[in-house]
Order: sequence, then structure tokens, then C-alpha cells
Amino acid sequence: MSDINFGYPGRGPDWGDISQAVILRDHCVEQSLYGAILGDHCFEESLYGAILGDHCVEESLYGAILGDHCVEESLFGAILGDHCFEESLYGAILGDRCVEESLYGAILGDHCVEESLYGAILGDHCVEESLYGAILGDHYFEESLYGAILGDHCVEESLYGAILGDHCVEELLYGALLGDHCVEELLYGAILGDHYFEESLYGAILGDHCVDESLYGAILGDHCVEESLYGAILGDHCVEELLYGAILGDHYFEESLYGAILGDHCVEESLYGVSL
Repeated sequence: MSDINFGYPGRGPDWGDISQAVILRDHCVEQSLYGAILGDHCFEESLYGAILGDHCVEESLYGAILGDHCVEESLFGAILGDHCFEESLYGAILGDRCVEESLYGAILGDHCVEESLYGAILGDHCVEESLYGAILGDHYFEESLYGAILGDHCVEESLYGAILGDHCVEELLYGALLGDHCVEELLYGAILGDHYFEESLYGAILGDHCVDESLYGAILGDHCVEESLYGAILGDHCVEELLYGAILGDHYFEESLYGAILGDHCVEESLYGVSL
């Protein structure tokens, strides 16, 4: 083995013709300058490369394989695990997956990170951030400024958003999840129950369903209300009113002015009518 060239000029035999092939173990090597096979596969490099494992490396400058897979690097890269690494400057793999970074990125877990500045993975999934983002849970985070994940799902926010539950929130300003579902709000909305809420101003869910309101609407029961002004559900069904209507029973009421239901059925009136 004294005639093996270990990848450095001035060591090993004089190859003579640079196209000359040599078999050192079980495979073939075709080299241009100073290449060598130390394992069971083939090596094609340009300058100063070396194989310490069982696979192939194609490098440009100063690359090295310390594991069992392939590395394609440009400058100063290194593999410390079992997978592939493609980076541009100062990257490093501390886990078992691939990292593609631009500046100062690092993998502390088991998955991939693609970052631009100062990002870090503290969990088991991927983070794509722009500024100061961080993953504290097990899922994916895309934010722009000051976002944080405290739960197990995804948040896409613009300003000051936060997830306190188990689902996703997409907000503009000051939104928050206190339950188990999704909220999309504009201003001051909140979920206190288990369902979905879309409102514009001062809406709230006190039950288990959805409300779409414009002003001052509220659900006190188990169903949905779509109102314009001051409507309310006191029973188990839905009311769509214009002014001052109310349901006291178990059915549906559509009226124009001052109608009332005193029984179990529906009344459609124009003025001052009453069903007994």
C-alpha cells in the first residue's frame, strides 16, 4: 500500500499519463490529479479530494467525507453525519439530514433548515424565516417579525401573532387563539370556544359554533346567527331578522316589525300580527 496516493501532491508514485487508470481494490478510479480510492467505490475529483467512507465524492476545493454519503461543496464544507450537505459558507451538519444555508445556519435537530439570517431549529421540523424566528415545537413556522410557536402547529403572521393552542392562526393585528381551532380576524377578535370565527368588530363566540356578524352580535346557544343589528338567539335554532325580532320557542321567525312567536311554529307578518 506504500504506492497509494492519498490525495496530496508529492506522495505516492508518479502517475505519468494523467489519464492512466489504476485498480487498488475492487473498483476503478479515473483521476486527473492525485486521486485515490480507499474504499469500495469510485472517486472523481479535481484537487486534493479523499474518500474515507464507502461512497463517492465530487468536490471542487478541500472537501472531505467523514460518513457514508456524498458531499458537493464549494468552500470549507464538511459532513459529520450520514447525509448530504450543500452549502455556500461556513455551514455544518450536526444531525442526520441535509442543510442548505447561506450564512451562519445550523441544524440542531433531525430535519432540514433553509434560512437567510440567524435562524435555528430547536425541534424536529423545518423553519423558513427571514428575521429572528424560532421553532419551539414540532411543526413549521413562516413569519416575518417577532413570531413564535408555543404549540404544535403552523403560524403565518405579520405582526405580534401567537399560537396558544393546537391549530393555525392567520392574523393581521393582535389576534390570539385560546381554543383548538383557527381564527382569521381583522381587529380584536377572539375564540373562546371550539370553532371558527370571522368577524370585523367586537364579535365573540360563547358557544360551540360559528358566528358571522357585523356589529354587537352574540351566540348564547348552540347554533349560528347572522344578523344586522341587535339580534339574539335564546333557543336552539336560527333567526334572521331586520329589527327587534326574537325567538322564544323552537322554530324559525322572519318578520319585518314587532313580530313575536309565542308557540312552537312560524309566523310571517307585516304589522302587529301575533300567532297563538
